[in-house]
Amino acid sequence: MTVVFPAVFAPVSIPSASVPSDRPTPKYPHLDLSYLYPDLSGAQHGFACVLKLWKVLPKDEKDSGFRQKQTPFRLEYLEQGVQRALDDPRNQKINLYLTTAGIFSRPNRRQTSLLSLTTCFLDCDPKDEHGKRVFLDPKEFLGRVELLCERLEIPAPGEVISSGRGYYLIWSLERPVPARALPRWKAVQKHLCEYFERLGADPQALDASRVLRIPGSINQNNGKRVYEVRTGNVVSFEHLAESVLPKTRPELQSERAEREQKALAKQTDLANQTAEKVAVKNTTGLLRFNSEHLAWARLEDLRTLVRLRYGGHVPEGKRDLYVFLATVFLSFVMPPAILHHEITNIVQEFCPDWKINEARRFMSTILKRAKAAWAGEKVLYNGQKCDPRYTYSNVRLIALLEIKPEEMNSLITIISGEEARKRDRERHRIEEVYKYAKAKKNEEDVKRLKAEGFNNSQIAKQLEMTRRWVIKILKSA
Repeated sequence: MTVVFPAVFAPVSIPSASVPSDRPTPKYPHLDLSYLYPDLSGAQHGFACVLKLWKVLPKDEKDSGFRQKQTPFRLEYLEQGVQRALDDPRNQKINLYLTTAGIFSRPNRRQTSLLSLTTCFLDCDPKDEHGKRVFLDPKEFLGRVELLCERLEIPAPGEVISSGRGYYLIWSLERPVPARALPRWKAVQKHLCEYFERLGADPQALDASRVLRIPGSINQNNGKRVYEVRTGNVVSFEHLAESVLPKTRPELQSERAEREQKALAKQTDLANQTAEKVAVKNTTGLLRFNSEHLAWARLEDLRTLVRLRYGGHVPEGKRDLYVFLATVFLSFVMPPAILHHEITNIVQEFCPDWKINEARRFMSTILKRAKAAWAGEKVLYNGQKCDPRYTYSNVRLIALLEIKPEEMNSLITIISGEEARKRDRERHRIEEVYKYAKAKKNEEDVKRLKAEGFNNSQIAKQLEMTRRWVIKILKSA
């Protein structure tokens, strides 16, 4: 007889003699992680991480007195691994945490390893008007959450978990969101935190690498068990984002189009300006609404080039350029506190045999500039105050990376003006086809309802169009 243990890459069989005969029954026997990871059968590939945190006697003044151990699991082994961690009597005096935001492509929880996002979440510690933490029973807390969501007209969190000292609010997403949407996801997180500030939402617990306590574990700060207060429905990310963010996609697109038209009207060389503006514009559906989103999309393009050209690992002689550009893009996305670790992760991805000391020559200057930018500092360049971080135009990036036209078909943002205009024409063509199909269907619906005896006002109300438009369709028929 053998007992199967979950591991990072595959189960490992060990002799049954090494298993204690007095193994306790599960203390949390109905473990369900579907609210975090909808499919744990193996159809979704990737990793999630379990973190153990415990307290020890500090060795000196610099020692925090805490130790931690992180264990990555493939998704198909995750529930087994979490269940064993909960059942192990040695873990009854240890804090157990689990990655919450999404799925990672590598066995770590760095944001540069992010594969997809599966939830939005908040860590709430209710406080009174003086900022002092107060206890709210689950029923009262749920009532406040539902009332706030109703007033703000945003979807209520489907999952509410008592953390022992506060509550976790989790919005389980209907479908995983690709990692390239991380900046928009972060914007949603930020606004959710602002909306729930009165309920003690923690602004420091919003990033995609965050871990939350596992239901069934013990909060070692007060000895209380973590448990699910409520489970509910999932929500689409698009619906959540449009409900939470100040402006929807169509509004942002409309405003951007107006700004571009005004900018173009002031330029004397319209052709060159149009090519440059269109070159950095995403025309494949990924919304670029700030420099952070653009930098993240460019990092994804850089990874795509590495996979297309070298199978995922950059060969010697090319590494300096790729690692440098990757660190430049990351400086616009990651805060300085974690930038060093994210750069280390991307270096290990591009150059597995590189020692971290070989990448430090890129880090010092970029970290210094990133800290200055996050502090709001500016530098003078050609008489103007500019962001201290390195910036590159698409034209410059295409020249540096020697990107060929056929490679641009696989890229999102690092494309030439000609390729961008081609995509723009294709998008408009699809939009025209959609508009024609919609108009044709409206015409058929109006005729059908008219034949069934409905008057013009009733038809307009049922089809959500104006009465004048109904009359126009009937006259043209």
